Amino acid sequence: RNPQSIAVVDRGESFTYRKLNVRANKLASALIAEGVGPETIVALLAERGIDLLTAMIAVWKAGGAYLPLDPLYPISRITGILQQSKTPLVLTANDLHGKAEAAAKELEASERPLVREIGQLLASGADTENTQHQYDPNNLAYVIYTSGSTGTPKGAMVEQQGMVNHLYAKIKDLQITADDRIAQTASQCFDISVWQFLAALLVGGQVYIVDDEIAQDGRRLLQEVERHGLTLVETVPSLMRTMLDESTYNEQFYLATLRCLVATGEALPVELCRQWLTKYPLVALMNAYGPTECSDDVTHHMIEEIP
Repeated sequence: RNPQSIAVVDRGESFTYRKLNVRANKLASALIAEGVGPETIVALLAERGIDLLTAMIAVWKAGGAYLPLDPLYPISRITGILQQSKTPLVLTANDLHGKAEAAAKELEASERPLVREIGQLLASGADTENTQHQYDPNNLAYVIYTSGSTGTPKGAMVEQQGMVNHLYAKIKDLQITADDRIAQTASQCFDISVWQFLAALLVGGQVYIVDDEIAQDGRRLLQEVERHGLTLVETVPSLMRTMLDESTYNEQFYLATLRCLVATGEALPVELCRQWLTKYPLVALMNAYGPTECSDDVTHHMIEEIP
């Protein structure tokens, strides 16, 4: 609808919807040539950024499901995930190709996935048109490994219909529109990253990818909100405390563009709600909770008045 609108910003680089879509189509055509289709799990080893988002979309355009790997994982853990998931293909950033190869070589030849660089496949993918494959709502969308309640890593498998249902629940409850600029702060191996990457793209909004160092620092995160006009941010209550602690830094933040702060991952104390809404009465709080196995959040509670 608005191909020239900015879809994603990362470290000063921005892609329009048209550019992101064409790039994803090129990568999808290369994935299809590699045999990716419905129920094919494609592992992604890349830093959070435009390449990772492109790869996620491309995997779906090819009909497959993505499995995120953290670049900080030790080789042994990557090997274990590759073996358990039986993924036939690993897509990597250029600088992580060696790590993926090393992890794959720990497996028997019959279990060893192909390792391909995103950049090389983008260069080889010729088709820039949207793919015409048909998908079933029950097809896998992604697999995220979580320790769950047992402490043993396991892959939580989420279907397309569950993912899409959750994305539209976020759009509805947060009233996300094309005017929103959503902070993408979470690791790709954490389920909340899914809506942070995708919800804005369904309504013509913008994804703003925040560096890890900034996302984990209350002061710098507030600076990012102010400097770049972010409208929706998600964080854990423990980081909210540092965001409210003015004694840590001599700086005043107005957060004029921020509509809502989503709290997740930890219990949200009543007193912390009071502190936030007293200081920022025009910035609503959403208390969200949900396990990875259930397409991320299963509960949303909007807090707009001081409890």
